[in-house]
Amino acid sequence: MKLGKFVSKVKPKHGLKRKHIVFLVIMFLTVFSAVASYTVSSLPTVKTFKKTIYKLSHNVDYNYTVMLAPNFIYDNASFIGMDKTAYLRIAREVIVDSKYYISSSKPVKVEGIYGGEIFLENSGVWSKKIGDLPSGKFEDKALFTTSINTTKIHRYISTVEDETGVKSTKYVVRIVPRFSVNYTFPDGKTSSETIVSNFIVTFDYGGKVLEFGNTREEYVRDKTETYSVPLYANLLAWQIPVDRLKVLTYMITLALVASLATMWVSIIRSKEKENEYKTILEKYDDIIVRTNREPPLGMVEIRLENFKDLLKISANLNKPILYTYSNSKKKHIFWTIGSKETYTYAVEEEK
Repeated sequence: MKLGKFVSKVKPKHGLKRKHIVFLVIMFLTVFSAVASYTVSSLPTVKTFKKTIYKLSHNVDYNYTVMLAPNFIYDNASFIGMDKTAYLRIAREVIVDSKYYISSSKPVKVEGIYGGEIFLENSGVWSKKIGDLPSGKFEDKALFTTSINTTKIHRYISTVEDETGVKSTKYVVRIVPRFSVNYTFPDGKTSSETIVSNFIVTFDYGGKVLEFGNTREEYVRDKTETYSVPLYANLLAWQIPVDRLKVLTYMITLALVASLATMWVSIIRSKEKENEYKTILEKYDDIIVRTNREPPLGMVEIRLENFKDLLKISANLNKPILYTYSNSKKKHIFWTIGSKETYTYAVEEEK
């Protein structure tokens, strides 16, 4: 009796311990796989490259000459170029030569029209159109000349200051040419766009000079193509595409999670079964007789679905309920004997 009681209590615990160990191993593998999946998920699957099909840029160059009044500083020269300082008191006219052209790594046929406006501005305060640029058609390149009469600009500025009562030390004459361009490549492909440029002449009354800005502008329009190649990861001795490795790690993680859930359910069920037979033994200890014998083989066995039915039958037959642990069958068996049959309720251990 004592041996049977010892076996009935100890064996399930050992089974649970084994399941706990397996559960912990699977949980460790699941965490490891989840971390690996997270790490792999951050890896790019492809590497992107850009290939330049051709290089192309729109260019606008400005060259200016300042016409002068009779002067001592430049030995009575009638004009100066871009390498000299233009003083407001002796500057009479600014002549700006504009040149538009395309630079391309492939032969390109260019045609279009040009035009534009001239603005007088007090930066951030007001802007006034004071003239139009020459206009016309061009092929390959556009060339035109603009003249700025400094005496007129002084008068415009004086008029605005009189009207507004606001004076500034700097005013800007902004030349804004526009080029509507169509260009064709040898393969017949065409493109068109409008380029808007800006050339700046600053009347600096504080410094008593003319200043010039944006003497050269470039608008890059390189044509590129983007292509991608798959990336590979080294896994042991194999190289696996990263996208497939991601799927593999996801599948392994899902399989381990499913196994972990199944194992958890199995542990819970084992615990429930262990608790069930223990509860029965504790609650009905007065009417249960422990024995190391199993139900007789020669009698018809009627298997019951729950212990309460066995209680009813035991009461009707006025027979005790016997309990034994079957080591061979891994069962906790509660049973009672009828006239020619045995009534049994068994709690099986998880295998």
